[in-house]
Amino acid sequence: MQRPKIFIRDDDAGVLSEEFLLFHQMVRDLSVPVVYAVVPSWVDKRSAAFFLSEKKSAGSSFDLVQHGWAHINYADKNDNKYEFGPRRTYQQQEEDIGRGKDLLRELFGEHCVPAFVPPFHGFDSNTVGVIEAAAFKIFSAGRNTGFRWQGVIDLPAGVYLNEYVSDGRSFCLDGKQALRRLSSALKTAPLTGCLFHHEAFQQKEGIDQIYFFLRAVAKLRERGELDIIRFSDLCREGRLAASPQAVDTK
Repeated sequence: MQRPKIFIRDDDAGVLSEEFLLFHQMVRDLSVPVVYAVVPSWVDKRSAAFFLSEKKSAGSSFDLVQHGWAHINYADKNDNKYEFGPRRTYQQQEEDIGRGKDLLRELFGEHCVPAFVPPFHGFDSNTVGVIEAAAFKIFSAGRNTGFRWQGVIDLPAGVYLNEYVSDGRSFCLDGKQALRRLSSALKTAPLTGCLFHHEAFQQKEGIDQIYFFLRAVAKLRERGELDIIRFSDLCREGRLAASPQAVDTK
């Protein structure tokens, strides 16, 4: 029987904050592959040099993918947030996605994987059209898009490893609860995505919890009970062996 597969996506990368560097050190120490969703306009010379240096030394341990352009919310006050959505025309979305793609390609070259993660998980039919036209290979939000894609893998990350309090601050999920969410998701989908935001480390009590989760999945991999993959693995395969599904994580 084929082993289940998971990927771990860390959003809002691009700034070398204390929280990001702590998370990066965790996954590197545990040899856990991770997909960094990088906000292009946040990357400066220092962070670009860091990623390139780490790619040379850590090689295959992480992917760099595009996370919008500037992570700006254009939605009306009471609507779900989005950088790409109904209030933005096709041309506006095309311009922002295009310059983000060009910048990451300029900075990282072949190390930039042709995958797109929409900020706030927001998108509409214009976004889909731009992504297809720009020849991205993977689109990863927090749920299935419901669109018929042309040559693009719809790859949601439905297992959330952090939550938010009422004022918008993020906190790490209890490690055992995170494992239960993952186990539940793998019962219905042989490929499941896990989503994390390293900013959750601002709540120091959660650091041990995410480390517990990462160490647990690393041990499951060592025992041959699951594989931890990257988006670049799927791009090389050119197809998706098992369609992932977003799950109810509440």
